[in-house]
Amino acid sequence: MGKRSGLILAFAVVWWASLAACQQDTRADVQLEINREALLNKGLPEQIRVDAAYLLLLSPQPAARKVILDCLSQPDQTAAHAVICKAISKAKAVPNPGELIGPLMRLLSGPDQVVARLAAEAAVAFGYDTIGPSIERMVLEPNVPLVSRVNAIYALRLQPDKRAAITLLTLIDDPNSQVVLQAREALHAMGIPEGKDKDERRQIVKELRAKTWEEFMKDWVAKQEQLLQAEKERLKQEQERMAQFWTSLIETTDQLYGLLPNDQEKANLLIRHLKGPDVELRLWAINKLYQWRTSGRPIPQDFGPLMAAVIADQDRRVRLEAARVLSITGQLGNTEQLISRLDAEQDEQVKAMLLLALGQACDYALGTSGGPQIGVEVRQKTLEWADRFLSTADPNRARAGAQVIQRLLDKPGILPPAEVDRYLQRLQQRLLQVTGPEAGLRADILRVMGLLCGPQSGCREQACKRFGPVFERAYTDQDDRVRELAVEGMILVDGGLALQRLRQGAMNEKNPNIRAKVIELAGEVGRPEDLDWLATRLTPGSPDLDGAWRAFSAILTRSEPSVASQWLARFRSQDLASRLPAQWLSLLQLLERKAAGQPDLLRQVLADLVDYHKLKGDLEAQAAIMPRLLELADGQQRAMWAGELLGVYVGLGRLEDAAGLLQRVLEQGDLDEQDPMVLTLGQMKQSGKVDLDAVLKMVVVKERRPNWERIRQSLLGLPNQG
Repeated sequence: MGKRSGLILAFAVVWWASLAACQQDTRADVQLEINREALLNKGLPEQIRVDAAYLLLLSPQPAARKVILDCLSQPDQTAAHAVICKAISKAKAVPNPGELIGPLMRLLSGPDQVVARLAAEAAVAFGYDTIGPSIERMVLEPNVPLVSRVNAIYALRLQPDKRAAITLLTLIDDPNSQVVLQAREALHAMGIPEGKDKDERRQIVKELRAKTWEEFMKDWVAKQEQLLQAEKERLKQEQERMAQFWTSLIETTDQLYGLLPNDQEKANLLIRHLKGPDVELRLWAINKLYQWRTSGRPIPQDFGPLMAAVIADQDRRVRLEAARVLSITGQLGNTEQLISRLDAEQDEQVKAMLLLALGQACDYALGTSGGPQIGVEVRQKTLEWADRFLSTADPNRARAGAQVIQRLLDKPGILPPAEVDRYLQRLQQRLLQVTGPEAGLRADILRVMGLLCGPQSGCREQACKRFGPVFERAYTDQDDRVRELAVEGMILVDGGLALQRLRQGAMNEKNPNIRAKVIELAGEVGRPEDLDWLATRLTPGSPDLDGAWRAFSAILTRSEPSVASQWLARFRSQDLASRLPAQWLSLLQLLERKAAGQPDLLRQVLADLVDYHKLKGDLEAQAAIMPRLLELADGQQRAMWAGELLGVYVGLGRLEDAAGLLQRVLEQGDLDEQDPMVLTLGQMKQSGKVDLDAVLKMVVVKERRPNWERIRQSLLGLPNQG
């Protein structure tokens, strides 16, 4: 490389280094200005201002320290003074502390008690060697204003140093009574005895000076812990007293509320407390509004503007409970105000409840004719907020986001199809992100998907198309509740396809809720081929018995009569009558209706019904069925049923019906001695329990019936005239 080239290269290196240093200085200057602006900006949250002061305090730049010192020198910057003191306390140690002692002592001696106490707390960060002498001069000089001396006593009280305690003991003999009082309180707070007289105090001072720093600190820490525990106990007792007071007050208010004669007076009382200064009573009033709504009564519209103010309450509990009421009361929510509160709210739990309230308000407005109208911008902002919540890792916030998306997409025409599909896809993506133990969130998102696939959904077709495969995959999940919701979703998308998919494993399914859903689905859309697997659940003691029987009956009702006839024979051979008598009777009653126009099937069913009632000993039921059997029967079968019916009538004491039946049979032809009716009459005679003569005398046959006449005379004990 030539000499000239080397010079050019050297120049370039120097130029680039200068440029880099310049850029670095520029960035530092920009950061310094940002921190200065944040420190002095009263509109920012205090924590941001404290952080800015903290960075300035620790910065090695002289300009940063100058910002701090200039600010401390300005009397009108009391808010910034407080922020700087908090930043010093946060830092614990700062570079070049000597520069800050003078300004800090000026704050300590000032009339602003809040700033002075913060300065005293900040002084702890400097250590007693650095700042202790300055505090001692302020507190021991009698000509210093009393307020400054009192502030200095407070600063000594915070110093964990035996010299601070010795100085406070000296002040017990100060001529100013206010100084003495404050010194005593400070010594008590430090756990140091004040002594009864000067001699005792001298002894205490001597003992303090004899202690090493470690010994003093050990005693000091122990005393502070004792005092802290005593203060905690005092606060606990005070809180208990306050809790008892509020409990008593709220009970009294609740009793008064219950005595009010009508809703208007109750509403007036709630409004008064919602506007009142007491947080506990505001919470009571909000709780009453929640009870009012959940009891089924609409909350009066007068509460709308008031609730808009309450959701901005200073107390977090009030904001949360107010949002909870609005989350179930859409007519009271103002969508624009709720969006504004969402922007301003810092508490995440309250924010989630506000989103649910916004969703409810939109749902009410979109679903109520003549109700409040919401523009496209409000809908869009609501969905954006819901999507933002859905995307968070927090399950509760994600759950709220999913619910609000569902509320809006449920309404037809709320968005163009492409936008609807975008939000449906967001739900699908969020579900895929939920893994491991977060089964609760998976279940909640699946529930939302199911609602969007429901018959009332405004985007049912799109939702079914997108979520069908999602439900299929979720069916293989390890969590029972997730699987149950997946089954519900599959059914909503296409019940017939769902049954084809689910029937294969239904009987081996361990989850009883899923088995019940599949069995119920079979009852709704099942076909005759489903009767076989349903029949396997028709066993005594089966947990699925009732549901399986309902489904079985529903399918059989829809099936052809031939299917019913086959199952009648099958169940008869399996002795269903004795194993499951209730189901057997239900089946026969169903088939009785089904057999209209099918005489052979009806005859089988009626015969089985008679047999069932025989087992039960129910003569009335037999008497109601047998006449129909007689109409369907012929030949020997007809004669058999006539004989049995005659016995039933006699057993019931219905002798006129017995005589009428006998006469109708004789009008059709003669009887021989082996006819079932004759055999029944013979049994009546042998029993002697029935007035056979009365029955036979009521039978009048116009046509000649020689066999009957002979049988009748024999039954009556008359000589044969043949």
